[in-house]
Amino acid sequence: MWVTVTQRGDRAQLNVTDDGTGIPPGAERQIFERFHRGDEARTGPGAGLGLAIALSIVDAHGGTIVAANNATGGASFVADLPLSSSS
Repeated sequence: MWVTVTQRGDRAQLNVTDDGTGIPPGAERQIFERFHRGDEARTGPGAGLGLAIALSIVDAHGGTIVAANNATGGASFVADLPLSSSS
């Protein structure tokens, strides 16, 4: 797993990349739903809450998060967050 953080103007971009099995085609949004677990994850540990919690935290801070498969395998998750609040 690789984690990078970059600044783009008044925003921070957090990128988490792994070399796992990737995301099933068409499930890029569904994986952020509570209790959703991929086919291979159903036999292992976990409750299917991690990405749902990540989405709620990013949303609460005025950001966005997206997931995509990597061309070489695995997946990337990119959270885009403001560096300061708008209040």
